[in-house]
Amino acid sequence: MSTFRRFLIFLAIALVTGCGPSIRFRPGEIPSPGATEPEYIYETQQFHAQLLQQQPVYYNPVAVRRVSRILDKLLDATPSTGHWTVTLLDDPAFNAMVAPGNYMYVFRGLLDKSRNDDEVAAVLAHEIGHRLAQHEIKTSGQIWGEAIAALATVAAGVAVAAQEGSTAQDVEDIMDMTNALGVGFTTLRYEKDQEREADQIGMFLMADAGINPMAAADVWAGRIAEEGAGGSDFFSTHPLHEDRYAMAVQLLPLAQVRYQEALKRRKSPERRRATPPAAVTYEIAQAQQALANNDLDTASNIARSLTAKAPSSPEVYNILGLIKATKGDTKQAHKAFERGLSIAPDDPILRYNVGCMHARHGERAQALRALQQAFTLQPSLTEGAREDPDLESLYDDPEFKALLEKQYIIPPPLDVGGNSFSVN
Repeated sequence: MSTFRRFLIFLAIALVTGCGPSIRFRPGEIPSPGATEPEYIYETQQFHAQLLQQQPVYYNPVAVRRVSRILDKLLDATPSTGHWTVTLLDDPAFNAMVAPGNYMYVFRGLLDKSRNDDEVAAVLAHEIGHRLAQHEIKTSGQIWGEAIAALATVAAGVAVAAQEGSTAQDVEDIMDMTNALGVGFTTLRYEKDQEREADQIGMFLMADAGINPMAAADVWAGRIAEEGAGGSDFFSTHPLHEDRYAMAVQLLPLAQVRYQEALKRRKSPERRRATPPAAVTYEIAQAQQALANNDLDTASNIARSLTAKAPSSPEVYNILGLIKATKGDTKQAHKAFERGLSIAPDDPILRYNVGCMHARHGERAQALRALQQAFTLQPSLTEGAREDPDLESLYDDPEFKALLEKQYIIPPPLDVGGNSFSVN
């Protein structure tokens, strides 16, 4: 692997960072994540664009289907984190990583070197564990900006060094010149206890998904067999392979109990909703139309029915909140919108509606914060906000006016040949 490639991998791992002195969760506990701040999502979008300019994408529909199938199982058992954007990278490293905003990157080497889908699931469950424990959102915007600048600087430097007449030593010299930018990165990598925490969460997440947690131990046994004891060449801050294997073996009896319980649940004919997604989508559209026509009774009846048919749909709770708000019950409306955000933490419409409810209650600071988050996620919302009667109390507020006039720049979705795909 080239020095530049190693640095890119190191940088990408450094970006998904945090710090933690110890394992905070009991064995078997699956934490529920909070919302990701919009500024982190914005920085990830920038990083995503930079990364795809430097790292080759793995265009393989079979691999996409394989990863999607595995993630569907894991995310079905995961406390809701919203949609995930998954990208396969054409790199032989045995690795995967996450970034704020539910971005996941899966390296080709993970798929090639794993002996079966369960081992792939163990690694992906570990990455989801980082998200559930919110390890990846504890960096500052300044550090994200420096990291992205470093990526661009190194890329430009290597491009110059790669010109005719340059040598490998030229590239090494450029790497040395970027050490100052890299000083902070070593403190930004996941701490060892956070890696253990993600291992533990991921193992029980696998069990709950009906995937044999034995694979979590098998992964590290395989790494030890291939690489020897200790860490891999660029995972210097990770726990030793043998330590991770030992922890997996220690947790395995309890995880196997959860696994067997999950298998029993999956034999039940009522474990999945009988209503097909298309029917649910149609009823949501009916409720929205009724609400637009001010037919609150019809909208309410459909929404109540949908809470049983589609309890994990944020759109349902948005409709319920709008119905309550129209009826003047802002307290219940606020609860409905917050319930929707617990399912889809980064939904801009729900955040906007929460801001409206705060404004109607005269809660200026909370309203402005929610609105700023909504505008950052979806800048077009500023247009309707200028004349929204729910925001009347803020019309003359200078900070509100500043939010409306701010230029929110969100990079457009990237076309990577269908390789970046969303998983519910």
